[in-house]
Amino acid sequence: MVQPQDNRTVLIVDDDPSARAGLKRLLYVVRQELPLRVIEADDAKSAMVTLARESVDCVLLDQHMPGKTGLEWLREVTIIFPSLAVVMVTGDQSAETAVAALRAGASDYLVKGSVTPERLVEVMRAAVGPDRSGRATRCRGAVGRSAESVRPMGVVGGYRLIRELGEGGQSTVYAARPAHDREETGAEYALKLFRMVGLSAEDRRVQTQRFLNEAKSVARIHHPNVIRLVDFGVTPEVGAPYLVQELITGKSLADWIADGNHWGYRRKASILCPLADALQVVHEAGIVHRDIKPENILIAEDLTVKLMDFGIAQMPHSRLTSGAHLLGSPAYMAPESWQSTKIDARSDVFSLGVVAYELLLGVRPFDDESLPKLAMKIINAEFVPPGQRDARLPRVLVELVESMLAADPAGRCPSMAAVAGILREFLDATPAPMPPPRIVRLGKEHLLSAGDTAGERLCPSGGNAPEA
Repeated sequence: MVQPQDNRTVLIVDDDPSARAGLKRLLYVVRQELPLRVIEADDAKSAMVTLARESVDCVLLDQHMPGKTGLEWLREVTIIFPSLAVVMVTGDQSAETAVAALRAGASDYLVKGSVTPERLVEVMRAAVGPDRSGRATRCRGAVGRSAESVRPMGVVGGYRLIRELGEGGQSTVYAARPAHDREETGAEYALKLFRMVGLSAEDRRVQTQRFLNEAKSVARIHHPNVIRLVDFGVTPEVGAPYLVQELITGKSLADWIADGNHWGYRRKASILCPLADALQVVHEAGIVHRDIKPENILIAEDLTVKLMDFGIAQMPHSRLTSGAHLLGSPAYMAPESWQSTKIDARSDVFSLGVVAYELLLGVRPFDDESLPKLAMKIINAEFVPPGQRDARLPRVLVELVESMLAADPAGRCPSMAAVAGILREFLDATPAPMPPPRIVRLGKEHLLSAGDTAGERLCPSGGNAPEA
């Protein structure tokens, strides 16, 4: 059943069924003022699984539970979900425990048996009520995006979290500053925190290693078109890996394509060329990116191109990405990725070819709602030739894209250096577009300004000069 958007979800975590029932009765009174949906978990482990699957606003947490105490769970969850409101509701009347809970990030501390409906209404209104910046601070699970927290978001690896930037299936990205930068005079960074919820010990080990592979991959690459890694590590409290990277203002190539950009062929080639240069450096370091797609290509405000997200990069001699699991974005995966054959730098050439096709023509070469059918289209190279999609597309770009999309790696453009070389020759042979003229209004006459060149007069009336 779909809940109304203004409902607040409360998770009760207590191993005592009677205690959970008592809290539910008290929350019934709260529901007269705040629309609530109440769910339950009987221990810390099941609570983490619930957070990974549900959108939760507030947790009512007991202290004494089997396996892991409430305080231990609180310290873990405030790192993984910094914006989640947690209220300790426990029979422990120790002042030391109360202070420790509040220091660990609890919103409030209530003692069982002394909680009145009025007091709980007050606490819940402070935790998730509409007066909290007009909306509840939400903690979402595997899919979705949290609202920006209105309280301090905590410190991870010596970096103070400022606000949430985005959320994916396995990680959340925050804007962050060094914790010692109290005056906020230094640069902001992008801190990517991996969520280790609902995983077995072995899965945690593998996922942590894969995430650290991303850090080690990027740390070895120094190129102006590869996102710069500042720091990385694993939080000592719960073993959650994190990356700290330069924070770039801009938007992804996927957003540019979705917006229906009107770039000319030359501008589009100038986007692809530095990507090929950057990937050549990546390949020379013995790394295969394996997840090249428009979402992982950032266009900064100054139009600098940045390659990012090496989260599933294949390291030399690594076995983490082998086996039956498909790692990558299906529409951009090379045929050999589907056939469990050897993956090498030419697989990235294919993926960049898919990106090039989409950037130049506005549609992906391979698309199907059925994953098996999509795989067969890629394996058999079943795509509309780029020259048929756009008869004006320069022949050199048509031939380059077709070569990059060859099903057989042996027939593919052999390297990113070769791709960059062809693009550079095209750019050198194609004149840059001239800027539009400035128009000066004098009465009823429109005159070109004195500084305009003869070339600019070819584009009158303030229109944009045509771009190749």
